[in-house]
Amino acid sequence: MKAILIICLVFAALMVPVYADLTTQDIEKIRSIVKEEVGTSEKQIKEYITQEIKTVNVKIDEMDKRLNLISNLVIALIALIIIAVGIPQIVIAWKSRKDRSVDRQIEDLKQEIEMLKQQRILNP
Repeated sequence: MKAILIICLVFAALMVPVYADLTTQDIEKIRSIVKEEVGTSEKQIKEYITQEIKTVNVKIDEMDKRLNLISNLVIALIALIIIAVGIPQIVIAWKSRKDRSVDRQIEDLKQEIEMLKQQRILNP
């Protein structure tokens, strides 16, 4: 333990005190290095942000395509439902019109038969 202490004291005594005064040239070098690093960092950040924006735009375009596809499918399904429900309704309405016209003809014929019966009864 004493040996380590003595070695440390010898090294401490041998060290020459250093005075580090910065010159204006040193400060300018530090400034230029800091500016370069900041510029490089800004450039990297801008490139990263640009790349991320492109990625987000691609994802938005994909989502837009999907939403368009889904909306087209929904419209097609609605049209299919309308056709599936509408065509039978149209057929039923057409048949009921036809039935009404047949009923009218039957009524007209009944009235005509009654008139003929009345005439026959009056004029045998």
